[in-house]
Amino acid sequence: MVTKLDLTAPQLQSIPTLQTSFIGVDFSFSVWTGRKKDKAVSAEVTRSKGAKDNTANVTKDLLAGNAQLEAIHKFIANVRNEHYELTQPWASMRVIKNDVFFNKYTPRMNAHGVTFWAMVQGFLDSYETDVSAAAFSLGGLFDRDDYPSRDVLATKFRFVIAPVPIATDFRTEIMDEAAKYIQQEYTKHYGDLILNAMGDAWDRLHAALARMSERLDYVGKEDKKIFRDSLVENAREMIDLLADFNLTGDDSMERARVKLMDALEGVTPEALREDDYFRHDVKRKVDSILKDLAW
Repeated sequence: MVTKLDLTAPQLQSIPTLQTSFIGVDFSFSVWTGRKKDKAVSAEVTRSKGAKDNTANVTKDLLAGNAQLEAIHKFIANVRNEHYELTQPWASMRVIKNDVFFNKYTPRMNAHGVTFWAMVQGFLDSYETDVSAAAFSLGGLFDRDDYPSRDVLATKFRFVIAPVPIATDFRTEIMDEAAKYIQQEYTKHYGDLILNAMGDAWDRLHAALARMSERLDYVGKEDKKIFRDSLVENAREMIDLLADFNLTGDDSMERARVKLMDALEGVTPEALREDDYFRHDVKRKVDSILKDLAW
């Protein structure tokens, strides 16, 4: 993990600021796998090959590559990735700045939820027909008992977004010496959490800049490299990320943010593709940020 921090344990009074500025968010989901181990066939394969028991596993694709179910799996994987991109680690949860949660995260995830349930409904509506088709595809492997009823199947899908308050300071009536010890441990614990959150921000900045530097590293049409518009979008998102998660007022993080903001001023994917000089200049600025931070 890339960590560029000069961080001593933060004072306890700094923690409420974090708690009032950020909110924890839990994203939980489930999708029916559509797969099941066939113990009888597994044993049959083991015996036919003269192998020891339990050395072979035969897992059936119950709907034989159903396109709708595969689309749901791919969709939820993309949503999960977006959830991680918009949030930061904090203890055992993910946290996000309050304004980003309400103005960006919630509208996006609500829209994804609507899409998810529409996809699930379409899958459920054709489920019985798909099971009948699977009987032909699986042949002797088909077993109707492997397939849940439509109502039971519906319970295999879940898409839930839940805000989670960040725990506040604890108070208890204990002896002064014990209170001092607990305060020290509490401060160290939150110092470690802040280190992890800021370290994650550095890691993501490094990944975005290294990717941009590599993709922009070509001379002309002969050795032109392909890159998507997201190359610029991902780098630009780092500007807000560094501002939101500079939890200790780290000077090097702020300098990196300002330099990145300057480097991306007026930058568009189209300009990077069409203007060789402009592309080289942007790469130079990106490389300068990486060099300043000894990456």
